[in-house]
Amino acid sequence: MKIKKYLMVAIAVVVFVAIAIPAFAAENQTPMYSCAKITGKTIEEIRAERKSGKTCAMIAKEANKLTEFKSAVYKNKKSRLDDMVKNGNISQEKADEILANVKNCQNNCNGTQSGSQNQGQGLGYGNGQGNGHGQGHGQNQGNGQGLRDGSCFK
Repeated sequence: MKIKKYLMVAIAVVVFVAIAIPAFAAENQTPMYSCAKITGKTIEEIRAERKSGKTCAMIAKEANKLTEFKSAVYKNKKSRLDDMVKNGNISQEKADEILANVKNCQNNCNGTQSGSQNQGQGLGYGNGQGNGHGQGHGQNQGNGQGLRDGSCFK
């Protein structure tokens, strides 16, 4: 009887961890999450500022955290691209091309732009399957190879 209880608890823990870790990892890779973490604001506060027209880069700049924000975004995108290469979704060459584009956008970002002038490739965050297909944050459909709104850090 005790073995059954321990077994049930062990199974419940494994299921919880299997569900919780990927959900946290996916959330942790969005620029909005990085902005909130770096600036000490909540996701809700960042969303409210974004709705008022600010980009995450603008919010980070106001908090004197633009460099840290850019570094976190780059690191998260690199990690996601590394996973995509590892899983065979894209080639290493394509990942390198996207990262070079992200770095170029970052070099041109001073935290004051609206974000609409920078066009290029990047990662489409969202709930899609396969090669990043889906809707990023419930808006702007794309194939995961371009930023949904044309910005680097929106």
